[in-house]
Amino acid sequence: QTMNELLLRLDEAREQWGQNVVIPASAAIRDYFEGPDAPRSTYDQRWYYPKDANFFDPVLVSYIVVVAIVFTLLEPIIRKMMHNKVVALTKMPKGEAIRFSESMWQFLFYLSSWLFSCYIVYDAPWFYNTYLCWEYPFPNHEVPIKVYILYVVQVGWYLHCAWCHVKHDVKKSDYWVMLTHHIAALILLYFAFITGRHRVGVLCLFTLDVCDIFLHFTKSVRFVDNTIKLPTILTTGSYLSVVFSWIYFRLWLYVKKVLYTSSFQGMHYGGWINSDGWLFYNSLLILIYIFQVYWFYLIILSGYKFVRYGDDLDDERDRTSKK
Repeated sequence: QTMNELLLRLDEAREQWGQNVVIPASAAIRDYFEGPDAPRSTYDQRWYYPKDANFFDPVLVSYIVVVAIVFTLLEPIIRKMMHNKVVALTKMPKGEAIRFSESMWQFLFYLSSWLFSCYIVYDAPWFYNTYLCWEYPFPNHEVPIKVYILYVVQVGWYLHCAWCHVKHDVKKSDYWVMLTHHIAALILLYFAFITGRHRVGVLCLFTLDVCDIFLHFTKSVRFVDNTIKLPTILTTGSYLSVVFSWIYFRLWLYVKKVLYTSSFQGMHYGGWINSDGWLFYNSLLILIYIFQVYWFYLIILSGYKFVRYGDDLDDERDRTSKK
C-alpha cells in the first residue's frame, strides 16, 4: 500500500510539474521564436497511443542485422581496393594508406546517406514546418518505403560501426565517447522508428551526416598531402569546410530542427498528456549535442595549433593515441 501511495504521489508530482512548468515554458519559448500564433493541435484529449508494433520487431531487426553484416563484409574489400589504388598512385606509406582507406570508406557512406536523406526531406512539409512532426495521428504516421530503407541502413551502419569500434579500432582519446555515441545513436534511431518518431529521426540524420562528408574528405586530403604536397588552398579549404559545416549543421541547425522541435514544439503542440518519452529521447539528443561540441573543440584545437605553432592539420584524437 505504501509503495502504491508513493507511486501515486510521484505521478501527481510529475503531472503538476508538466502542466505548471513544462507546458507554460514551452508555450513561452514558442511565442518568443514563432509568435503568439504558433500552431497547436486542436485536439485537447489524449491521442498519443503507442504503435501496435512491439519494441522488438523481428522483421526489422533481421533486416538491420543483414545490413550490418553486409557492411562488415564489404568494408575490407572496398578499403583494400582504395588502399592499393592510393599506394600505386602516391607511394603512400602503409599506415597512412590504411587510415586513408578508412576515411574514404566512411566518406562514401555518409555522402550516399546524406544525399538520400535530402531526397526524403526536400518535399516533406514537416521538414519546413517542423511542428508537423507531431501532427495527428502521431505516432501512427504512415512510414514511406524510402524512410524505412533509410532507417534500416542507418541502424545497420551504426551496429556495424559499434562492432568494428570494439573489435578493431585503435583506442584513441575519444574511444569511450565514440562508443557511447554509437550506442546512443543505435538506441535513438531504433526506438524512434519503433515508436513513430521517424520524422524527427530523419531531421537528426540530415543535420548530422553532412559534416562527416567534409570531415572524412578533409582527413583523406591530409593523408595524401603527407605524401604528395597539395596546394595550400585545398588543405586549408577542406579544413574550413569542416569548421563551417559543423557550426551551421551540427551546432545551429541541429538545435533548430531537432532539439527545439523535440523539446518545445512537440510538448506545446501535443500537450503534456501526449508527451510520452519526452525526457528519455531529449536526454539522448542533448547527449549527442554535447558530443558535437566536444568534437568541435578538437577540430578548432587542430586549427589553432596549425596557425600558432605551424603543426599539421592533424586529428587531435590521433595525436593522443600516438603518445
